[in-house]
Amino acid sequence: MKASGERFLMVGVVVVVLLVVGSIGFQMVTDRNRLSAVAKLKKPEGVQRHVKTHPAQTDTRSSASTQDKNPLPADEQLEANARNESIVAFDRLMERRDAVAKDARWQRAEDILQNKPLKEWTEEDWALVKEYVNATHDLVLEIRKLAAMGGPVSELDYSKGQNMPLAHLAKLRNLGRVLSWDATVRGHDGDYGEAVEDITAGFKLGGVLKDEPILISQLVRIAIDGMCYASAQQALPPEGVPPDLARRLIEYAGQNDYRDSFAGSFNGEGFMGLDTFEHIREGQPVGEENAKDRFLLRLYGSMFARPWLNMDEETYAQTIGRMGELSELPYYEAHPQMQEIEQEVEDLPRTRVFS
Repeated sequence: MKASGERFLMVGVVVVVLLVVGSIGFQMVTDRNRLSAVAKLKKPEGVQRHVKTHPAQTDTRSSASTQDKNPLPADEQLEANARNESIVAFDRLMERRDAVAKDARWQRAEDILQNKPLKEWTEEDWALVKEYVNATHDLVLEIRKLAAMGGPVSELDYSKGQNMPLAHLAKLRNLGRVLSWDATVRGHDGDYGEAVEDITAGFKLGGVLKDEPILISQLVRIAIDGMCYASAQQALPPEGVPPDLARRLIEYAGQNDYRDSFAGSFNGEGFMGLDTFEHIREGQPVGEENAKDRFLLRLYGSMFARPWLNMDEETYAQTIGRMGELSELPYYEAHPQMQEIEQEVEDLPRTRVFS
């Protein structure tokens, strides 16, 4: 009996050791695969530039002693100063725009411009919106000026991952509306030159976002360009405009190729998404989860479940990396492969929680 008990104990010890070794080996393999998949993600240029000119290095409000400790090369300092000036200028412009929107005198005019179909405008409506357009002409000129400068609008803080503040997007789209409204009214009065100035400025305004490697930024860029096309339809005569104005419109419309920007946005989303997995590993919150979710996330990030977290991140990095590569292709080539990815995501096991 004693020998039998000892054998049972020995077998038990061997089983435990094998389980521990197997668990460690499993974790090492999944961690290696995860790191390999993550390494293949392209780091977007916007992320590199952000790291290179972090706000702590470029903030004009920083103390002189801090700046002395972290001096930038002359060319980088000039670039950082130009970025700061652009951001500050856009902030002031958006404050001016907000002040107009809050002015009770113009709320009725903006409601007409934004919500009432053009064919339903009365003579009284036209009189009011013309008054509004004339009163906001200086604002329009400032929007054109900053759109031509090309941004940036905001310093993106990638350290916050998917919780990054993006308040500038809605405000930028609002500036696009102002240009669109001005073009519509100017075109109705036959001032097609001014209408084309507004429309081309709108294309430039959307282009300010072209280097932001974030998907929602690229969607807002498309929305602003959509306003430009709608303005051209409403503001310009169906029989055509003078050749020089037509050439200007064609020139700017022809520059709007989103393929590279979309590829960069998928890669940017990929890098922000990786923060979620890192937060889980470190036991940090990934959002405003309740007590039950916090417990499950801690369990998911524990050493016991670490291999499954690793496989989840590997799948995520591989998938979003493929999406970035496909977004560089023409639509007819990318579409069927995107459908395949969509089906693969639908078929993922429940253990790929975040993917």
